[in-house]
Amino acid sequence: MTRAPARIAAICFVLSAFAIPQAFADDDPAPLNDSVGAGTATATLNIQATIMASCSVTGNTLDFGQASGVRLFAGVSATQRPQTTINVLCTKGVNYQVGIGDGSNVSGGQRRLVNNGNYMSYELYKSLTGSDRFGDADTSQRVSGTSTGSSVGVPVFGQIMSGTTVPAGQYLDTATITVYF
Repeated sequence: MTRAPARIAAICFVLSAFAIPQAFADDDPAPLNDSVGAGTATATLNIQATIMASCSVTGNTLDFGQASGVRLFAGVSATQRPQTTINVLCTKGVNYQVGIGDGSNVSGGQRRLVNNGNYMSYELYKSLTGSDRFGDADTSQRVSGTSTGSSVGVPVFGQIMSGTTVPAGQYLDTATITVYF
């Protein structure tokens, strides 16, 4: 009888060797080396943007219009000064100053329009009725502001100076606009 239990044990071992793989045949096999969830590691991702302070400026034309004589221009009251706008756009929060140079035909600090060697004196102002020269020689002649990030229209007023007699024609000048920030 000692032999029968050994045969039964051997048969059971052989059957169990075939039965175990059959038991998993209908299931998805689990990965042998599953690393997801086995641990964690962290790092920091730095994200940045740098906004540089900047400004842009656009000038327009200040047109004194037409007159049949320079004396008509000189007789224009300060409340009738022609106006134009300088457009300034700066980065939000930037403090800026706008200055206007004396022009291409300046003489002795006097701005002048020119036509074929003939000159007509004029001036630019920061306000309609004031005598506050709009210039660039020092900070008191400039217009200051702090940007909101939107374009700002800075008004410029002009006046032909009295005492000039010139021939008919179109008189021109150009002046440099500078934005300091």
